[in-house]
Amino acid sequence: MNDQILVTSGVENLFDKAYRAHGSGQNEPGVNFYIGTEIVF
Repeated sequence: MNDQILVTSGVENLFDKAYRAHGSGQNEPGVNFYIGTEIVF
Protein backbone atom coordinates (compact mmCIF):
# COMPACT_ATOMS: atom_id res chain seq x y z
CA MET A 1 0.00 0.00 0.00
CA ASN A 2 2.88 2.37 0.84
CA ASP A 3 6.45 2.25 2.23
CA GLN A 4 5.24 1.30 5.74
CA ILE A 5 2.35 -1.08 5.04
CA LEU A 6 2.62 -4.35 3.14
CA VAL A 7 -0.48 -6.46 2.41
CA THR A 8 -0.16 -9.98 1.01
CA SER A 9 -2.75 -12.56 0.04
CA GLY A 10 -2.96 -15.80 -1.85
CA VAL A 11 -4.51 -19.19 -2.46
CA GLU A 12 -2.86 -22.55 -1.82
CA ASN A 13 -3.94 -25.84 -3.43
CA LEU A 14 -6.31 -24.09 -5.84
CA PHE A 15 -7.39 -27.34 -7.55
CA ASP A 16 -8.06 -29.15 -4.24
CA LYS A 17 -5.55 -31.97 -4.76
CA ALA A 18 -4.44 -34.19 -1.88
CA TYR A 19 -1.12 -32.89 -0.58
CA ARG A 20 1.25 -33.63 2.28
CA ALA A 21 2.70 -30.85 4.41
CA HIS A 22 6.38 -31.53 5.07
CA GLY A 23 6.77 -33.73 8.14
CA SER A 24 3.02 -34.23 8.73
CA GLY A 25 2.85 -37.90 7.71
CA GLN A 26 -0.64 -37.62 6.22
CA ASN A 27 -2.26 -36.41 3.02
CA GLU A 28 -4.74 -33.54 3.36
CA PRO A 29 -7.21 -32.20 0.75
CA GLY A 30 -8.49 -28.64 0.82
CA VAL A 31 -8.11 -25.13 -0.53
CA ASN A 32 -6.46 -22.52 1.70
CA PHE A 33 -6.89 -18.76 1.43
CA TYR A 34 -4.62 -16.41 3.36
CA ILE A 35 -4.12 -12.70 3.92
CA GLY A 36 -1.41 -10.92 5.88
CA THR A 37 -0.43 -7.41 6.84
CA GLU A 38 2.96 -6.07 7.89
CA ILE A 39 3.31 -2.58 9.33
CA VAL A 40 6.79 -1.11 9.82
CA PHE A 41 7.39 1.91 12.06
